[in-house]
Amino acid sequence: MAMRGLLAGLGLFGMVSAAAVAVQADRDGCWAAPDWCLQVEDSHWEGDRFAVRYRNVCEHRLYVKHCNQLKGGRWACEGGAIAPSLASTRDSHDATGSFHYRFVGSLEASRDWVCADKESGWSRAP
Repeated sequence: MAMRGLLAGLGLFGMVSAAAVAVQADRDGCWAAPDWCLQVEDSHWEGDRFAVRYRNVCEHRLYVKHCNQLKGGRWACEGGAIAPSLASTRDSHDATGSFHYRFVGSLEASRDWVCADKESGWSRAP
């Protein structure tokens, strides 16, 4: 997913229409979401604030870690779920315009971090 995040950060992204995904969740409700489940709808500047809008185009919830790079090289990251067909915007002041994201399928909000911890390198900065 790192390459997809990099390409999106460079503005090389497109839209994919929503489609059904056969989910085989593990006992924690974690599932392997295909790369196309999370779409970058927009990235733009509003004054000194850089914003990226993400949309979940799959039929099940996603837990997303989205990061914007700040001036000085530090990354501002946060996690949050995006329900099916909904969008979420991540914004930062003093940003460079570079961003990164990764996500995992998580059917249960109480298990988001469990699912994230199963992903190699989840807690590392981009």
